[in-house]
Amino acid sequence: MKKILIIKGSPRREGNTNFLADKCKERIEKIGGKTITYTLNEMDIKPCQGCRFCEKVGTCVINDDMAKIYDEILSCDGMIIATPIYWFNMSAQTKLFIDRLYAILLGKGKEAFENIKIGIIMAYAASDPYTSGAVNALRSFQDMWSYLGIEAVDYVYCRAFEKNDVSKDIYTINKVISLGENILK
Repeated sequence: MKKILIIKGSPRREGNTNFLADKCKERIEKIGGKTITYTLNEMDIKPCQGCRFCEKVGTCVINDDMAKIYDEILSCDGMIIATPIYWFNMSAQTKLFIDRLYAILLGKGKEAFENIKIGIIMAYAASDPYTSGAVNALRSFQDMWSYLGIEAVDYVYCRAFEKNDVSKDIYTINKVISLGENILK
């Protein structure tokens, strides 16, 4: 059974981004995958200090909730990272998580990521991915995964401003359902 981490980077428990992440999770579980969900806003994750302690001993010196996630990342088959677009980029919660992946890179090397597949879900309020800044997050994710040699299964993004907007967006719901299927392949 393949294990997929669901990383929710939205501070809104009932928001559009989490709705899409939950739809993806439901599909993964329905077709036989195992999921573990982390809601970053409910966790104590401190910013990377750039101390490079991880390079010396293979683990991060910061003792916070990210320690729970590291082992799961190293043993997962894939990750779905869901983030709203705030102020022209990924949420602060998502960025903290991403920055702390540095400890795996320095402590274990790029090889630690080589069998992990990634899926990205983003929701933004402006009229398109350019004026919203989603393209900035998209480029950041693309550059990171390319550098780490991670296979990006898909990037699903949509406009959703008001609460429950995305629940009416059948196209995007179908895209996250497909993402859930494809990350298990």
